Amino acid sequence: MENIIDNQKSDNQKSENQNKEHSCNKKHCCVNKLSINEMSNIYLINSLSVVIEKGCGYEFLIYLNEYSTLIDLYRYVEQFYSHCNENKVIYVDHGRMELIPRSEEKIKDFIYKNKIKPHNPSTEYKINYKFYLSFI
Repeated sequence: MENIIDNQKSDNQKSENQNKEHSCNKKHCCVNKLSINEMSNIYLINSLSVVIEKGCGYEFLIYLNEYSTLIDLYRYVEQFYSHCNENKVIYVDHGRMELIPRSEEKIKDFIYKNKIKPHNPSTEYKINYKFYLSFI
């Protein structure tokens, strides 16, 4: 049986091997490398920002990609509150009358179809939408 440590390589060995193994057209891959900050900024710019408000007034902000569905919205909220055993229900309005259904409909389409206005119409910040959470 081999020792796991014997199979590990130093960082220098790994980068030497990667350079040998890596053959690409430098036009597409190596020249246009982005930093983590640049990739984060691109993600945030292209994402839909959503504020979720609980009944107590606590709010949190989430970013969902442009192809996210209403089910993805529920999954994110359920993961955020995985420590709570109650069912999570998300609404369009503060009065919690207009339920957001769990469906494969894209969030962007749902917002457009239901004429949901941005929470912060100011252009100073990224536009976000606000939804309301209840536990039942």
